[in-house]
Amino acid sequence: MGFLLAAGMLITAACAPSLQKVGRQQGCDIAEEYLPSYIVHDIKKERFKKNLPYRMVLLPISVTVGFLFNYLSQATVILPLIAPSGHKLLGNEFKALGLQQAISYTPLKGSKADHFDDSVIAHADFDVGYCYYQSGNYSKASSYFETLLGSSYAQYIGEQNLLFILGDCYYMLSLYDKSVDAYRKFLDYCSQEDDRIQLVNNRIKTIDALKKKGLWGIEHEQ
Repeated sequence: MGFLLAAGMLITAACAPSLQKVGRQQGCDIAEEYLPSYIVHDIKKERFKKNLPYRMVLLPISVTVGFLFNYLSQATVILPLIAPSGHKLLGNEFKALGLQQAISYTPLKGSKADHFDDSVIAHADFDVGYCYYQSGNYSKASSYFETLLGSSYAQYIGEQNLLFILGDCYYMLSLYDKSVDAYRKFLDYCSQEDDRIQLVNNRIKTIDALKKKGLWGIEHEQ
């Protein structure tokens, strides 16, 4: 029964549409509306997958110990599928693991749980921002990436990745000052082996050439 329940939950989780799929099929605005419920769903799904091995081990142990303690203490009623807590045998009190405890057990506690959840949130926000980026809505995309970069979630995406894509967004919006600033910060963060370095250097040279020609972008015309 437990295996069937686990399989059913995994199948249900797997059938939920991803943000990328929703964005491709229905548009980025729909993906944005779907974002809050997706985050809640994905956290539950990932936690279930993470906790499943522990639960599959603890459940049979809990039930077995519960029946054993009931039998040894000659309990008048065997409580089915419930491991009792506080039973006394030969003067000693035993703390058998209850079934409910086994089901709800999780290795993700405290800061570990926060770290795990934050990773899901960060990637979900990035996916929606990237959907807008791919669709050419660079203004909306940059707002997502700016928010991520200014938050603790940036570590899950990589600050160099956010700076690079922000530089692209600003470049496409003709916000050349911001673009150069983001690109230069990217160069500070990235490794020397990063394949994007040449592209960034070429973009900076292009912007410098535009500056010399007096085509310095709309941000200087406002």
